[in-house]
Amino acid sequence: MLFWLIGATDCHTKNFSIALTPGGRFTMTPLYDVLTVQPGLDAGHIQSKQMTLAMRVGKNRHYRVGDIFGCHFLETGLAAGLSRSQVETVFQEVANIREVAFVEACARMPQDFPDSLAASVKKGFEQRLARTELPRPDT
Repeated sequence: MLFWLIGATDCHTKNFSIALTPGGRFTMTPLYDVLTVQPGLDAGHIQSKQMTLAMRVGKNRHYRVGDIFGCHFLETGLAAGLSRSQVETVFQEVANIREVAFVEACARMPQDFPDSLAASVKKGFEQRLARTELPRPDT
C-alpha cells in the first residue's frame, strides 16, 4: 500500500528482505530500491495509464495506479487472512502519521534535494490516500 501511495510502481518481492537475527528471530530489513515515478507523472513525462504497479492489488488484478482504491487493498488483505478491522487500522495509522513521516523523511534528504520532488510525492500520496475510504459494510 505504501508504494502505491507514494507512486513507487516497482514494488515486488525482491524489494523486501528478511534478516535472521541472533537467537533465531526474523526481522524485516530496511526497504531499498524504492523509486517514485510521481514527479514524472506530474511533469507530463508519463501518462497516468502508464503508471502501473509491478504487483496486482485486489481480486480482479488491478495494476494501474489510478484504478486502485482502498477496497482493492481490503480484498487483498482479506485474502491474506487479515480482518476488515485490521485493514482499516492500517489505513488509519498511515493517515495519522503521514505529516510527521513526510517531515522526517524530508529532514533526512540531502540539503540540495529539490522541494518540488518532495511536494510532488506528497501531493500524489494525499490524492491516493483519499481513495482508501472504504464503504461501510452491510449490517
